[in-house]
Amino acid sequence: MKRWEIVDFLKEILRACGESIAFEMILVKGEGSMAIDEGNFKLLWKAQLDEITLKCVEDVAKKFNVDMKEENGLWVFGKANNVKNVTFSAIARQE
Repeated sequence: MKRWEIVDFLKEILRACGESIAFEMILVKGEGSMAIDEGNFKLLWKAQLDEITLKCVEDVAKKFNVDMKEENGLWVFGKANNVKNVTFSAIARQE
């Protein structure tokens, strides 16, 4: 995902589902070029999602053609086939 896509995606998540999500951490992880319109970014967050909120987030992800998965207690979002093999930094592992 490009950074501007992440911003638009996160805005829609907050608009549609935000009242139900208590974020503990949000991280944008980049690979390759760090230019706004280039690069390969993933959105990672730590939050507990109940069934209703999870469905809401899944619906927004589908709307934006974003894949999502849960790994090591973090939710990972990215474009198709970009959420695999996520390497977490020390920042993401802190509890």
